[in-house]
Amino acid sequence: MSIKSLLRYSSFVLIFNVIISFSIFAQSVEVSSQSSFVFYVAPSGNDAWSGKLAKTNGIMKDGPFATIRRAIEAVRQLKGKGKMEKPVFVYVRGGRYFLSEPIVFAPEDSGSPNAPIIYAAYPGEIPVLSGGQLITNWKRDERGLFTALLPQVHEGKWNFRQLFINNERRYRARTPDTGYYQISELPGVDTNTNYQTPANNFRFAPGHITSRWTNLTDVEVVVLHYWVDTHLPILSVDDIARIVTFSRNSRRRLTESFRGSTYARFYVDNVYEKLDKPGKWYLNRKTGVLSYMPKQGENLSRAEVIAPRLTYLMSFDGQPENNKFIEYIQLRGLTFSHNEWELPANDAGDVQGANMVPGTITAQGLHNSQIENCTFKNLGTYAIELGNGCVNNSINGNEIEHMGAGGIKIGGGDANSSILIQTTK
Repeated sequence: MSIKSLLRYSSFVLIFNVIISFSIFAQSVEVSSQSSFVFYVAPSGNDAWSGKLAKTNGIMKDGPFATIRRAIEAVRQLKGKGKMEKPVFVYVRGGRYFLSEPIVFAPEDSGSPNAPIIYAAYPGEIPVLSGGQLITNWKRDERGLFTALLPQVHEGKWNFRQLFINNERRYRARTPDTGYYQISELPGVDTNTNYQTPANNFRFAPGHITSRWTNLTDVEVVVLHYWVDTHLPILSVDDIARIVTFSRNSRRRLTESFRGSTYARFYVDNVYEKLDKPGKWYLNRKTGVLSYMPKQGENLSRAEVIAPRLTYLMSFDGQPENNKFIEYIQLRGLTFSHNEWELPANDAGDVQGANMVPGTITAQGLHNSQIENCTFKNLGTYAIELGNGCVNNSINGNEIEHMGAGGIKIGGGDANSSILIQTTK
């Protein structure tokens, strides 16, 4: 068989298999009520409805649920009627679901080997669970910037470090625009100084930092050295001595490496005066005004602009220390987006592997469960975190991109911990 024929044949087989697979999946939705219990969730749904219809009926008196939380309650009620002998499917229709709080599973939400509980994307559709908030009240100022007043920011109830426009990340105003500066001197530090010596200041080159910046204590210096990035909010700047002092300490000497002969690189983030290039933004926490310089052809009045609010979007809250586990739950084809995580007070975040950053999905005491073919995108944390007492779980076929930390984080005690606490397999 020629290469061209082989390729043509392979393409046919691939397309044929995809069509057959999708047809089987679609058929399973139609007949699944015979072999399983079925509920539906949709953005146009209503939590007062039965959740047993995939779409609203003609008289708008029944249809899918509006939230996964309500579907979880419905499954609990179903379990309360007696032992379940067949699987439960919760099909989530396509669209965006803005979460006001995380979705939480408890031990009583467990399935069983013969009756797992599956939360799945409806065939051919993409449901997105968002921990963010849509921003719509845009105006244009005298500089041509788009601005939006956010009262909760002004009241100190909301802060964010990420912004997404039409599903793309935008970056805070920083200097330099690209590349890095380099520290000029570390007062009192030389090559003989132990590399684990904390620092809370350095000398900078002329023009790199100034005390005249707006909201100086909201400006953050990000130092890149060793294998970590160190986040240092500015406390004060001495323009004459060219010394910047920070409100927290680094964990290590601010040099490029262990040798200490080269000072570390850095950039300065969240500088209003550097809001001078398209695609940059700045949040003024004192006034609550968000400012954005649009890219060519960008009109935020017609764009989808989302800023994150929640830290984690879903939690499996087992109690492994009390022998209470969550079992036989499956997540399939769901998309998770838009969450935020803030450094603890007085911590620069310069730890190995960003291990202090949590997951978008966090789990304690999760057993015999699956997270498959889900998407984790435009997030500020890890995707998945398995904590204490997670055993025999499958994380397979997921797409993870544009994260603030990493992909999968696994904890769960050590060899000396109770078997109930250890995370294995």
